[in-house]
Amino acid sequence: MAVWKLELTVPETARVAFELALQEALGEDAPVASTEIREGIDWRVEAYIEGFPNRDLLAKVIAAVAQAFAIAPPAVILTELEDKDWVAENQRSFQPFSVGRFFVYPSFHTGGVPKGQTGIQIDPGMAFGTGTHATTRGCLTAIDEIGQTDRPDSTIDVGCGSGILAIALAAIARRRVVACDNDPVAVQVAEDNARINGVAARVIAVQSEGLDNDVIRRRAPFDLIVANILAQPLVDLAPSMANALANGGRIVLSGLLNTQADSVIQAYRPHGLSVQKRLELGDWTTLVLRG
Repeated sequence: MAVWKLELTVPETARVAFELALQEALGEDAPVASTEIREGIDWRVEAYIEGFPNRDLLAKVIAAVAQAFAIAPPAVILTELEDKDWVAENQRSFQPFSVGRFFVYPSFHTGGVPKGQTGIQIDPGMAFGTGTHATTRGCLTAIDEIGQTDRPDSTIDVGCGSGILAIALAAIARRRVVACDNDPVAVQVAEDNARINGVAARVIAVQSEGLDNDVIRRRAPFDLIVANILAQPLVDLAPSMANALANGGRIVLSGLLNTQADSVIQAYRPHGLSVQKRLELGDWTTLVLRG
């Protein structure tokens, strides 16, 4: 199958947001990288896609990020490349790693799970979240730390992607975990990964726009809500997330740049939520809020 290279030239301030949005839209089997063109001014963002890309989806994603940064949507350059197994190349670059108690590894890892750690098997695939991105690592760190002192009864992973965070929640929760995403492919991938990791009976995966789903409403309120998406959707979801949170519960938020953290905090503060922890990993922030 042919591989296509996508190129965008974007302002430095929006570079990381375009990277993350493209990675979410294309899946982690589509490597995304960037190169500085003019210092402090603009960057070239590139993605490698197996098969002809969905141009309508790309246009929507690019337009959404451009709107968030109040800039014109950048021109998209698509180039067909020589035939090569880019998925295999990407898999070779994905090495096992630990975050707290969690040991994240691909199916082709042969070294086993270190003693005392909880293994999570995730392969690069069609839904965002293998744990390699700082936002996912931040969430795994927060889940691990919460699990050291608490075992929440009811939990939900909003925007579950690959299901990696729902699988981690299943390790610390007393009851079944809800995983939701507005992408039906992500819901199926999350279900498959829950089965692979032996927690299919403990993870309920549903398709939902935000928290608008009967399964979610029946299982609310939640002691712990985890959402690794983008800053603006986190702001938009503040009222419904706060309404779905149990008294004294916690919300873990990620997918936001360090420069966006304060605006997200301000969106949740009127709903009685305050910052319990703020974790910065590179350009990205993970917040733990408490009701």
